[in-house]
Amino acid sequence: MLTRIAGVVLISAMFVSGCAHSKKLQTDLDSCHAEITKLHKQGNALSDLASLANARANAYKDLARLLRDALGDMEFEIAIVDGRLVLRLPTAILFESGKAMIKPSGDDALKKVAGVLKTRDRLFIIAGHTDNVALRATDAGYESNRHLGWKRADNARKILVKHGMAEKQLVSSGFGEFFPVADNKTDAGKAENRRIEIIVLPKVSELPTISSDI
Repeated sequence: MLTRIAGVVLISAMFVSGCAHSKKLQTDLDSCHAEITKLHKQGNALSDLASLANARANAYKDLARLLRDALGDMEFEIAIVDGRLVLRLPTAILFESGKAMIKPSGDDALKKVAGVLKTRDRLFIIAGHTDNVALRATDAGYESNRHLGWKRADNARKILVKHGMAEKQLVSSGFGEFFPVADNKTDAGKAENRRIEIIVLPKVSELPTISSDI
């Protein structure tokens, strides 16, 4: 009788143990499935990001090619800065030294730029940069290099509008000497820092979406 009872107890213990093991196995399987689903979603998100980046790169390449064709052998530079396409025009092409009014060669250059950009459904920042030489007393009307940079940028903006670009596409800003691209210790570096930049802003459709959980 005792032997039979012991057998029943042993079988019951094995059954309970088996059930516990089965539950753990199911939990582990559920965890693995959840992790696979998460990795799958991350893979899709990375694929979407790659597609967006590729589309933006192709759009920038096309725009850069059109600008190079339009400007020809004129002095300019096209660069990618912080993920944005930037066209740099030396102020020597656009302005007289210490002045903010666009000269004829500058009007011609900006007319060519407008011919390319006005067909694009984008926003653009026109940024005015200077070297680090302080303004002289004879530079009447400008409070600082930043002010001079902004005035030059705004006059460039007006010329672009004159040649067909929409007002709503453009905003002007002055950065003065604060974002040099070369060493201000040399004349060549200073000349390089005196520039107007036309910054191409990405479209919303070219940017990754942001989760609403913020």
